[in-house]
Amino acid sequence: MTTPPKPAFRKVIKGGDFLKPKKWEHWTEGDFAEGTYENASEKDFYGKPIYEIKVTERKITGDDPTIKDGDKKGIMPLYTNGSMEFQMQEASYGDLVRITYKGMATTSKGKFKGKPCHNVEVMVAGYVTPEEKAAAPSEDDDLLG
Repeated sequence: MTTPPKPAFRKVIKGGDFLKPKKWEHWTEGDFAEGTYENASEKDFYGKPIYEIKVTERKITGDDPTIKDGDKKGIMPLYTNGSMEFQMQEASYGDLVRITYKGMATTSKGKFKGKPCHNVEVMVAGYVTPEEKAAAPSEDDDLLG
């Protein structure tokens, strides 16, 4: 009678082995992260998405985290805020994005009106606004001669 082979086991990597999101209060106005928008599957304490950017370039002052080896190599997770969540709706997975910290602002409307908030600018490579799409000639127009 032969003994069945033992299953291959692999070490479970705990959270400390992955890059943790950097809090916005540690960013300085003008700091940025640029790269490919990879994912937004994890949720923060408030149920908001944590955006994962595969970084190609970055300038972040203060406690700049080290990007670790392994499955998450090159990924910078970013906590969302109201301005970022709204702007990231225009980005799709695989898009080249640049998130720039614009400093603190005051919320102008909604239930947090008058409260300070972190302000970011999201830029998407090749993004065309709905107004630009509407103003552009249709490819069908060329067919009509």
